[in-house]
Amino acid sequence: RSLGVALSSRTLSHFSRAALTIAPAVMQMVAFVCIVHYSFTIIALDTMGSRVESFSTLPNAAETLTQMLVNVDTMSIVRDAVGKTHMSASLFFAAYYVLAVMVVLNLITALMIEFYRV
Repeated sequence: RSLGVALSSRTLSHFSRAALTIAPAVMQMVAFVCIVHYSFTIIALDTMGSRVESFSTLPNAAETLTQMLVNVDTMSIVRDAVGKTHMSASLFFAAYYVLAVMVVLNLITALMIEFYRV
């Protein structure tokens, strides 16, 4: 019944076909985001976990990096970690920002643009 409704509407039918067309690319992107996020979470846990509360456990580190991914209180997280560890910890955050935020989110945006072209 739902399929009949979707096929009867030209716009909804176009939307459904486009979504199915780019679904494999979206799944690859989600997997890439998870791999990048997990890798940086492990590195943060290993390098800063003993000194910084927000990176002390795997769930805390993952949550903190997720907050950075969506730009929630990023500068206070960086200041806290750099203050409790070493100035070179800022290199970790710069690498995470460049790779996770700029590259991955731009790729996701490109997928959305491609979605509307299909």
